[in-house]
Amino acid sequence: MAKRAIRRPNLSIMRKDFMHFNIAWMLYVVWCKCVGNADFRNLLLSFPADSVILEDVSTRPGATAVVWGCKNAVLAERLKNRKKDLKSQGLSKAEIDRRLDEFRLGAGSHEGVFVGQNVMGKVLMVCRDALRAGTPPAIDLVTLRNARINFFGTVLPFREVPIVGKRE
Repeated sequence: MAKRAIRRPNLSIMRKDFMHFNIAWMLYVVWCKCVGNADFRNLLLSFPADSVILEDVSTRPGATAVVWGCKNAVLAERLKNRKKDLKSQGLSKAEIDRRLDEFRLGAGSHEGVFVGQNVMGKVLMVCRDALRAGTPPAIDLVTLRNARINFFGTVLPFREVPIVGKRE
């Protein structure tokens, strides 16, 4: 909701070139999270090497949902019906969300076909594989430097890809 509340009123000032560097930027941001957050790093490493990480956006609206994740029309319909049923039982929102997540991970994960680019899933898998190999991912620093990303008044220099275990 926050993204929608911010994006629409600010479309006129959004960078027109964002699509030229957004994937490199997301890979950099997720890799920085891997470097700086041991729990996140360990979570990624807990997935088997041959597993596919998929961002399920079946119930999310928006034009970019199928860029960053994948939608499954059959699963979306089943989730909608299941949510309606759970609401009719008078369950709390937290309990409904928990049960929907269980369904997604259980029986629901085997229904329908997921369609989309799944860029976020791919970014996560690149980071997982880099962690396993003990080397940073191939992040396009030239593209990021050329994008001149401004972070709270400072243009980020993108001199090097951060390394796990290295202190600045």
